[in-house]
Amino acid sequence: MLQRADTFVQQVQKYFVVQPKEVSFTVVGSGQTSTFSVPLDNVLEQFISQYPGTFSFSNPLDHDAAEKTMKSIFLDNFGAQSWLLNVLQTVVLLVYVTSSCPSNLQFSVMEL
Repeated sequence: MLQRADTFVQQVQKYFVVQPKEVSFTVVGSGQTSTFSVPLDNVLEQFISQYPGTFSFSNPLDHDAAEKTMKSIFLDNFGAQSWLLNVLQTVVLLVYVTSSCPSNLQFSVMEL
C-alpha cells in the first residue's frame, strides 16, 4: 500500500514542477495584500478562461468540452493535450477524494 501511495505522489508531483521564471511582485500599502504577476503562458489559466461555461475542479470534467478547449490551446500538440488532460483529471480526483475533509484542511490532505 505504501508503494502505491508513493507512486501516486510521484505521478502528481511531475505535474507541478516549478520552472524558474521572471515574475513581478507588487508591494501594496498597509491593509492590502501584495501579489505576484500571473505568467502570460499559464496553460491552466488559459484552459479555465476558454472552457465553455463555468469550470470548477469540484465538478466532473466534461471530456468533450475539455478536449475542444485543449485543442484550441495546443492545436496539434497531442502530447501537450494529453499532459493537460492528466493534470486536470488528477486535480479533479484530488478534490473529489478530499471533499469530505474540513475545508481548512483539504489542501493539506491533498499534499499528503
